[in-house]
Amino acid sequence: MPRSYIFECPRCFYKTVVVGGLEEGLHCHFQTVVCHTCRRLYDIPIKLRVPITQAYSVSASGLNQFYKVATSDPANIINRLVKTTESKWIDGKLVCPRFPSHVVEKWNHPGACPICGTIMERSLRPYRVWD
Repeated sequence: MPRSYIFECPRCFYKTVVVGGLEEGLHCHFQTVVCHTCRRLYDIPIKLRVPITQAYSVSASGLNQFYKVATSDPANIINRLVKTTESKWIDGKLVCPRFPSHVVEKWNHPGACPICGTIMERSLRPYRVWD
């Protein structure tokens, strides 16, 4: 079961809830990214299992319809997916959910704070277990 954790910077007190790396669930895979322009951490859907009837429309939009939801919580994306027996995996890109032109890169725990560069601390207990 994938989990989201609270990450906090001990120096500048930046706080966010992300998975902290690559997490693979039954219906979606998420990767935490750092946007160097926004100076924030985001969870981005990099793979989604969608019904075959929706696969063309989702692949044409490039998962953009799910990026705005990704900034809040992976569980919101899972709730939006229709669970069926006939489904297809759709791949996504690592982009900033706010502005796709921003520069992003993969972020894994333990990693540096996007604001001040100090190593972020992870909560001991998961904030949310999803999927």
